[in-house]
Amino acid sequence: MNEQKNHLINFLPSVALVLLALALVARWLSFGPDTLAYVLAALGVAVLLLYAAFSWQTLLAVLRGRQLRYGSNALLLVVAVLGILVLVNYLANRHNKTFDLTANKQYTLSNETVKILHDLKEPVKVMAFFLPTDSRQQDASQMLQRYAAESKYFTYEVVDAEKDRAKVLQYKITSPGVLLFIRGDRRQETYGIDEQSLTSTLLKVIRNKPKTVYFITGHGERDPGQFHNSGYSSIKTAMDHDFFKVKKLDLATITTTVPADANVLVLAAPQKPLAKKEIKVLFSYLNKGGKVMILSDNGLDFSAMRTQLQEWGAYPRADLLIDPRSSFFGDITTPLISSYHYSEITKDLNGVRTIFPGACSIEMGKQSPKGKSVLSLFESSNDSWGETDWKNATKVKFDSGKDMKGPLTLAVSVSDMTNKGRLVVFADSDFVSNGLLSRVQGTGNATLFMNALNWLAEDEQLISVPPKPPASHPINPLTAGQRSLIYYSTVVFLPLLLLIVGLYIWWQHR
Repeated sequence: MNEQKNHLINFLPSVALVLLALALVARWLSFGPDTLAYVLAALGVAVLLLYAAFSWQTLLAVLRGRQLRYGSNALLLVVAVLGILVLVNYLANRHNKTFDLTANKQYTLSNETVKILHDLKEPVKVMAFFLPTDSRQQDASQMLQRYAAESKYFTYEVVDAEKDRAKVLQYKITSPGVLLFIRGDRRQETYGIDEQSLTSTLLKVIRNKPKTVYFITGHGERDPGQFHNSGYSSIKTAMDHDFFKVKKLDLATITTTVPADANVLVLAAPQKPLAKKEIKVLFSYLNKGGKVMILSDNGLDFSAMRTQLQEWGAYPRADLLIDPRSSFFGDITTPLISSYHYSEITKDLNGVRTIFPGACSIEMGKQSPKGKSVLSLFESSNDSWGETDWKNATKVKFDSGKDMKGPLTLAVSVSDMTNKGRLVVFADSDFVSNGLLSRVQGTGNATLFMNALNWLAEDEQLISVPPKPPASHPINPLTAGQRSLIYYSTVVFLPLLLLIVGLYIWWQHR
């Protein structure tokens, strides 16, 4: 009888452990009613107390034993190690810290960007819309995480543009791969995921004072206030969206200088030549650090300002650019461009087509003018040419010695390294007209124009983030001697050494 009683008593700890384990499972998994876990735990504790009441002499002997002391020390050590690990993980989650060990600090934000983030006073949220197959998604997420770590006002969300169609429609996203910056009712978009693009877009969305763009009038130029096909009202809407204030300016009314609030002047396809005084005002502004955009068309006469434009390294010819190889649906007078030189204006256009109906070509000097940096943004194909007799010819053809052979430049950006003036010249003005933007969908024409305008209007004192090229660590090929050393040391000497050691141990224990 006593043996059966002792057997039942010794079984009580196992019953208690099972009850306590069930209590934990019920609590963590929320299995059953809320009181179930507490009932099971109370039963487990009661069974343990019952065991202690029947076996107090055995417990007292165990507590006085040497094994318990050693076991207690081991248990305390295990608990201490687990406690340290929990504390370290808690601190790591509360205080996220990374270390950039690359040679050129590839994964560290510049001081300029950090300062802008630290100065944020209002929430800015970035919605990054990517397809699951977009390889840029991970890089964008990592870059946005670095921005968010610098300011509590900067947050971001990566959206699956394929599955989450509701958000795509809600935020009116027209194409995946875009990062949408939101501050209140202000929005700015960028397709770039590098620091330059993100910080530049951040500056635009937090900018409280709009940039002012003046369109020159009085010579039959394109009008941002007109809604017919040749007008610029559609691109003006995009400018309003990018927080630009659009005004008009008649250079003939200026007595001294252009208005002080002018950030950019736009001369969009003048049908009549500018007067000498107007040209003087325009280039005086440009030479003193102003920002100017000039849009031409085939047949337009810029000869009155040839000298000034050649001093800046970009002069629109009066020809008609013909491109049989790369044209829009076979229209050889509408060059189609899908490859661009790298620049701040074109860096997010690769793979995006732009078209230029009725464009001319742009003459560039063999060398850049002194003190200026001249860059061709893109060119027509090798089979193209600049047709000079386009008015009279019934069928255009290339005339050697008369027409310019392709590739021919269609857009140029110029920077004055001394006075900080900037100039952009396009060989076409129709590429952002109302008619083309409404008739042809899916081109990058509006993006190209806005990129050029933003480049012209950028405040250099606000941001100067140089691109960080990836560090190059070339691996030099091994010499014959080095290859031999690796081969003999791993294939011959190391196995031979193990064999000798093994034989020596065997000989000592035989």
